[in-house]
Amino acid sequence: MYLLIKTLRVFVLLFILIGANITTSYCQSLIDSLEQVAKTAKPGWDQVDIAVGLARLYIGGPGDKINGEKQIAIIYKNAEEQNIPEARAYGLIMENIIGNNITNDSEMSIAACKEAMKIAREYKCNDALVFAGDQLAQRYRSMKGDYQKSKETLEEIFPFMDETVDPRTIANAKRSYGVILTRLGEPEEGFRYMLESIDMLRKLKADPYIDPKIGRVSALYADLNNVIQYALTGLSESKLRFGAPEEARQYMAEALQLAIESKRTRIISWQYERFGMHYEQRGYYEKALENFQQSRMLLENTDFTYHLARSNYYLAKVMMNMKDYETAQDYLKNSMTYFRATADSVFLSEQLLLNSRLELRKGNLAESKEVMQEVELFVPALRSTENNGLYHQTLGEIALESNNTQDAIGHFIKALGIYEEDKLELGVLESETSLVKAYKANKDFEKAEEYGLRALEKAYTQSNIAYIRELYLSLSDVYAAANKYDQALKNYKFYTAFNDSVYSADAQVMLKEEQVRRNVVGIETQKAIAEASVQALTKTNQLYLVAGIVLTSILLLSLYLYLNLRKAKVKIEEKNKERETLLKEIHHRVKNNLQIISSILSMQSRKLEDSLAKSAVDEGRSRIKSMSLIHEKLYSSDQLTNVKMKDYIEELSGFLFNTYKPSGVVKQKINVEDIDMDIDTAIPVGLILNELISNALKYAFSANGDGELDISLRMEDKEYVLQVSDSGKGLPLNFTESQNMGMRLVNVLTEQLDGLLKIENEGGAHFTLKFKPSLSL
Repeated sequence: MYLLIKTLRVFVLLFILIGANITTSYCQSLIDSLEQVAKTAKPGWDQVDIAVGLARLYIGGPGDKINGEKQIAIIYKNAEEQNIPEARAYGLIMENIIGNNITNDSEMSIAACKEAMKIAREYKCNDALVFAGDQLAQRYRSMKGDYQKSKETLEEIFPFMDETVDPRTIANAKRSYGVILTRLGEPEEGFRYMLESIDMLRKLKADPYIDPKIGRVSALYADLNNVIQYALTGLSESKLRFGAPEEARQYMAEALQLAIESKRTRIISWQYERFGMHYEQRGYYEKALENFQQSRMLLENTDFTYHLARSNYYLAKVMMNMKDYETAQDYLKNSMTYFRATADSVFLSEQLLLNSRLELRKGNLAESKEVMQEVELFVPALRSTENNGLYHQTLGEIALESNNTQDAIGHFIKALGIYEEDKLELGVLESETSLVKAYKANKDFEKAEEYGLRALEKAYTQSNIAYIRELYLSLSDVYAAANKYDQALKNYKFYTAFNDSVYSADAQVMLKEEQVRRNVVGIETQKAIAEASVQALTKTNQLYLVAGIVLTSILLLSLYLYLNLRKAKVKIEEKNKERETLLKEIHHRVKNNLQIISSILSMQSRKLEDSLAKSAVDEGRSRIKSMSLIHEKLYSSDQLTNVKMKDYIEELSGFLFNTYKPSGVVKQKINVEDIDMDIDTAIPVGLILNELISNALKYAFSANGDGELDISLRMEDKEYVLQVSDSGKGLPLNFTESQNMGMRLVNVLTEQLDGLLKIENEGGAHFTLKFKPSLSL
């Protein structure tokens, strides 16, 4: 199956590569069509409009700078010869697009947009003013990370959006404003602007705007799908940032489909990259890698060096998350080489922050700190929420690795504040997850638990598998450190389920469980309302006809509710069956892993000559066996959470007798009632039995001496009573002062069970443990 999947992926990638040539041909056909129209275009605005349309296709399609500049020259020529100086603004706007798409020259792009706005104001050309203002706002946002300046620029041009401005240009400006609002912590208003923009663009697709300057539809409408997919992408990314992953995925899928329909290599590549980012932020790293690879393969045969460098950065990021640090380093090195050459401080700082974290993951603390010294040079450029928050997040991780827990907590809280201010939910999740580890290292388990539970709720809301997995493990560590072993085990079970790729289906069941529960609750509520309505109606004195109608309606409603309840029940039963299968597999795997460890210890024991070392290894092996038996019983039983103690104790005792082989004749007497224990109780009970039985077999009976070992378990006054008694020589006088590790373990496990252990030393050793049944989790 794995080979088949890999083969299919190869075919998909080949299809994409073949598609790259098709898309180039399609884009060329659009260019050829407009070139034909340009031959008959009249001098003046007609030629200017077609030159603007062609310039955008040359620049945004094959990345053809030379032909793009030829079209810009045509714009300037018409501006001068036809005495329309305001047309120069459109030429400058196209120069800015070259700076953004091809040369990655932020200063040139910004200067060109500002000059275009100046000309547009001077000659009262509102269409060019709004067009240039939107482009300038996008440069501040994407190239400088300055969201506030971007917002101010857009608000500056809004008053000029009149009937002389192409609605497509207005829609683009509204889309940009919506994106900025979400970045500045106003999501609802931002979503409203973006949806309004998409609605405008869809209407224009059906009913294009007739430009009064040229008496026809602008050449810029040649590829309107491209504009719509940009708007959908902005909305998708914003939805994901604010914890709506399913909506985000749907918008992203629609955007990708439109990009494929536009048949432009750079646009399709860009959309695959965006889809990769979507999955990477949700912790689906394999899907993210697939999309990033598809994006990169499309770019390899183009001149889009800037986009290729960004693609390398994203591949490095996802490979780091997949713990392939060497491959991640290779991709990041290529990306950083480009951004160092272009002296792009915003993106270079982003690469450096990733490099510092990558060195930390590799265990190179000194190198990580060294990289951060270079990042300090770019701190003034870290204006974006992501980079500013990531700066403190990285410093926190370095401090935590350096055992400076107070500094780590300070940086994580700083990052959390930055993310919370702009409502960047993924950043909030990352910082809170880091605070769990920091507070645990600081032994503040209460704070660690508080942040862990809060972050886990967010991770479920965002459907972020990676963080759900990490948080369950962190919470397990926190509870274990706080001696809350039942909670530690509970969280570790969930971590195990999410951690193994076999359990991806189980992960999806967990994520959907809450919705199923709510649906069932909703049906029950409807049923209660219906019953209340029946009671109210029976109290009134209605006509027989009305009563008949009401009764019929009630019967129909009851039937409807019954069918819905039955359907919900079937779904729940199906999910339970899935979970039972997966839980069985967990027990099977745990049992196998423990048996492997036991076998290794057994081999090691046979090689040891030192009797003390051999004894220590055998003790460890018997403890592992006591736990392995529990998982074996659960795997082979229909009950996946309860252990039949009679069978378990008989098998454990048999194993220990076979392991320690008393030299005399020691009879074992087992009297265990038909008791089922949950796994959280059975494991400590099994370990306690292991210690008491093995101690009796090793020390209670003299060489070649006979004796008897009694084991019993019963329920008495709503308590379990476990007894292990031997007829041997009894406990040594200093037993309570010089307890070995085994007895210390018995005492710890007794506390965990909240039980009471009584030891008697008359006619042999007698141990009686009383404890109450645990509450089910």
